Amino acid sequence: MQHQTNNFWADAQREARGVRLKMGLHGSFLSETDEHEYIDVHFDLSLCRILLVDDKQDSLERLEQTLKGNGACVYSLLLTVTPANLVELTKQLAVSIETFKPNLILIDNALPQKNDGLMLADKLFALNPENDFPCALISHHFLPEDVACIQEKVTKLRGALLRPVTPEQVLILCQGGTVWSEGVKIASNTLSPNRFSDFRDYYLKLKASGFADAFVVLESYKGEWRLEHGEGEFPLVAADIRRVLQESDLHLLADKRLPEIFIKRRNTPDSRLLGNTIKEAFWFSILSSDGVVQKLVGLCWKMEGHRQLAEALRDSIQEKYLNQAWQAWAQHNANFISSGLTVHSLIHEHQQYLHQIQAGLETLQLAIAQQRLEFLPRTCESMMQTWKNMQALAIVLLKGQASRTAPAHIPDLLETLDTLMQPYAKEAHVDFRIINKPRLSIGIATANLLIPLTNLVSNACKHHFRSSERRVSLVTQIQQDNGQYWLDFQVRDNGGGIPSYQLNRLFQAGISFAQEAEQQHGIGLWLARTIANRVDGDILLSSNFRGLGCCFTLRVPLVLG
Repeated sequence: MQHQTNNFWADAQREARGVRLKMGLHGSFLSETDEHEYIDVHFDLSLCRILLVDDKQDSLERLEQTLKGNGACVYSLLLTVTPANLVELTKQLAVSIETFKPNLILIDNALPQKNDGLMLADKLFALNPENDFPCALISHHFLPEDVACIQEKVTKLRGALLRPVTPEQVLILCQGGTVWSEGVKIASNTLSPNRFSDFRDYYLKLKASGFADAFVVLESYKGEWRLEHGEGEFPLVAADIRRVLQESDLHLLADKRLPEIFIKRRNTPDSRLLGNTIKEAFWFSILSSDGVVQKLVGLCWKMEGHRQLAEALRDSIQEKYLNQAWQAWAQHNANFISSGLTVHSLIHEHQQYLHQIQAGLETLQLAIAQQRLEFLPRTCESMMQTWKNMQALAIVLLKGQASRTAPAHIPDLLETLDTLMQPYAKEAHVDFRIINKPRLSIGIATANLLIPLTNLVSNACKHHFRSSERRVSLVTQIQQDNGQYWLDFQVRDNGGGIPSYQLNRLFQAGISFAQEAEQQHGIGLWLARTIANRVDGDILLSSNFRGLGCCFTLRVPLVLG
C-alpha cells in the first residue's frame, strides 16, 4: 500500500513537472524541500506596456485586471466616440500614447457603434502620419468581410482580434508582429446564446452585430400561434400570423412535415415570408422535450449568401432552447448545492477551531485554579494562533465570495478551493492535496472555475471506496492543441475507477451513481460540464483504470478577456 501511495504522489508531481509553455510563454519551476513539491507556472507579460481603449467600464476593468495579473503594465482610456468629438478624442489618445509609451494599443472596435474604433485609429494615423503606432482592434464580433475592410482602410494597423484575446496574441503584437482574425465563428460559441441569459438580448446583439437583418420567433400557446419576439424589419404582422402560417410553407414546419425551410426571393413567387426588403430567410422549428413543435424561428437577410451562417445559428439556438428549462432548474439548485458545500466546510472548520479554543479555556481555568502559571503563556499563544486561523478562514471565504464574478487569479482560486474542500476531504478520510498553484490570471469569472472544480473534488472524495490510504490530487497544466493554449485542472484519485457500464452516462442530466439516496442529485457533473461549456471549456474523463483510480480534467481556454 505504501508503494502505491508513493507512486500516486510521484505520478501527480511528474505530471506537474511536465508543464511547458511555448511560443514566448514563460515557465518557471520551484521545488520545496518537503513532499508538497509544486510547480509555479505563468506566462510572462512583464515586458508588455499596453494601452486599452474601450467605452464600457466593466469590460475595460476586467481586461486590465487580467493583463496586470500576468505582469503587464496597463493604462486604460474610457472613450465614447461621436463624429463631433472624434478629433478631440484622437488628440487625447495621442497625448496618452506619448506619455505612456506603450508597445501595444488595443482599441475596442465598438465605441459604442461598430467601426467607431476603426474610425478612431484611422484619424490617429491621419493626424500623426510620421508615427507607426502599435495599434490593433479588438471585438466580440468581426465578420470576415469586416477584417478585409479594416486591412484595406487602415494599412498601418497590426491586427484585428476576436475577443477573448489570448496571451500569445498579446506577446506577438508587443514584439512587433501582426495578428489578423479570420472572422467570427458562431459554431464555436463566439456569440453563442449560452452566453446570454435572455434570448431577447441575444437576438438584439446578433442584429446589432450584423449577423442578420431581422429575427422572428413564433410560439405555440394553447393551440394558437403568436408572435413571441421580433427584431429588425421582419416581414410578418402580428395580426396576420394565423393566415400566413396556414397559407405559406410555415405550416409544414408547424405540422412537423419539414424541420426547416430556406427561402430566396429569386426562387419563389411567394413573398409572404419575405416582405418588401428581405431577400433570404431561414426558418426552423424548436421541439419540446416530448417532441411537440414549440416554436418557429425565422432568420432574415436583405442580401443572399448566408446558408452556412444560418445553419450555425440554427444549431446554437436549438441547443439553447432544448436545454433552457432544465438549465434554469439546475442553475437554481446549483446555488443551494454550492452554498451547501460552503456551509459544510465552514461549519466543520469552525467547529474544529471552537474545540481548540474550548480546550485552551479549560487549560487556563485549571492552571489558574492550581496556580500553574507556567502553562499560561503557551496556552494563550495556542489560543491566539487558533483565533488567527479562524480569521484567515473567514478572509479566504469572504474573498472567494467577493471575487466570484472577477477574472480568476489562479493562486487565490485554488486557495479558496483548498479551504472549502479540506474539511470535506477529512470527513471522507481522504488526503487531498493541490500539487501546484500557477501564478497566472485568466479572463474567466472565478465562479465558472470554482463550481466545476468543487464538484470534481467532492465527487472524488465522496465516491472514493478504497478502505485506506485514500488520495486525491489536483494538478494544473498548460496544454497546446491545434494551435490553441488550454489550462487543464486534473483531479486524480487512487480509488476503484469507474465501471464501464457507467461511462456512457456520466455526463447525462438526472443520472447519479451515488450509493446513498440523499446524494443522488443527478445534476452535479452535468452542471459542472455545462458551466465549463459556457466559457468554451469542457470536462473530460482523462483516464480510468479499474482498481487504480481515474482522472477528470476541467479544460478551459487560456484567454485574457
